[in-house]
Amino acid sequence: MKDGFIVILCILNISIYSFIGLNYEAFQQVISYQADSTNTTSEQTLPLSSSITKILHSSPLLKPQASWSGTLSIPKLNITSPVNFPGNESSLSAEEWLKKGVLSISPHPLQNKTSQTIIFGHSSDYSWNQNPYGSIFALLPQLELGDEILLELNNQKLIYKVEEKIQTDPSLTEIINRPKKGQQIILSTCYPIGFFSERLNIIASLVSSSLY
Repeated sequence: MKDGFIVILCILNISIYSFIGLNYEAFQQVISYQADSTNTTSEQTLPLSSSITKILHSSPLLKPQASWSGTLSIPKLNITSPVNFPGNESSLSAEEWLKKGVLSISPHPLQNKTSQTIIFGHSSDYSWNQNPYGSIFALLPQLELGDEILLELNNQKLIYKVEEKIQTDPSLTEIINRPKKGQQIILSTCYPIGFFSERLNIIASLVSSSLY
């Protein structure tokens, strides 16, 4: 009985240390952010589940149209990343695109007066994937109402302010079927770190746009 209990404890300890080790970079970011009053982080992505690939291929948002790319930045978290919308033109998988930055499943943000620009990014990734954006959205839970999200593309700077944080299932059906309200950007990532069962979604509305 006692030996069995010891074995269970050993397995439990190994599991916990393995989990932390596999997601070390993301946890380190969170700890550093919470401990550092200057809130400085580095650019960085756990693999999103295959459900994202399914969304990319089946979402009604994706119709044959030109791809677009730009730069996403979140000043509060000191995050900057390329963002790409490959449309139906690319043969790359979602995981391959997520090694190039963050990934949009939506057409150009200013295509319509009411639009949702849904952008995926990893919250953590396995070290052997050698992904420079392996934990780009690890700090997303730190965002609060009123924080700014910037999107730069085609010589335009779009400024959004956070309005809502919600958790959904991996299919994002709740997000995709939401009534559209103005021009919004939705940042989505696996949550909590190391798990794929839910998505954390940061919803922000466009407050200004300017040319540069």
